[in-house]
Amino acid sequence: MGEIAGGTYSLGVELGLASFQFSVKQNNLANQAIADGQVWANFLADRHVLHKGDSIQQRIKSFANLAPADAIVRVRQNYEAEIRHFSNTAGNTYVLGLVVAIAEGQATSVDWSTGLSSGGKAIAKDCIFHARDILVQNLIPITGQIFDLGLLDKALKQTGSPTNREIAYKALLQFRIATGDVITRSSL
Repeated sequence: MGEIAGGTYSLGVELGLASFQFSVKQNNLANQAIADGQVWANFLADRHVLHKGDSIQQRIKSFANLAPADAIVRVRQNYEAEIRHFSNTAGNTYVLGLVVAIAEGQATSVDWSTGLSSGGKAIAKDCIFHARDILVQNLIPITGQIFDLGLLDKALKQTGSPTNREIAYKALLQFRIATGDVITRSSL
């Protein structure tokens, strides 16, 4: 089942990156993340985790009355509901990928503030706290899987202290990749 958890995590990562890119009006980068996410959506549909049918782009267009950044949030919510219908654990891996990618995106933003409670840094910090909760409360207890919480703490430290965004970005990227590897190899 690790391949399904890896797929839901990866779909979450791509939709999180798309969300960030839409929020900063980088539509070309958002569309690339959506194209990458479509590969994972197709993979999950082939395994009966998601319904076959509308592409991510078609789902976004169904919210034509909303700005792209708002439409992708609705699409993310729809995917989460669909995935949780299949499995709550798969839903948790999806949301974990989503929040880690949003934090990573924020660390690339010019909005990365030197203040601890404003801008991209605050969003990244909230996302990493959410990631920690998902891991500690939901994934570690049922798998016994060893996630590298040291990497998580390093990412949290970088988002919670006055540091430059490149250091935070590297910590978040390292955590995202390592966590994806663990999830893909897991029994989830």
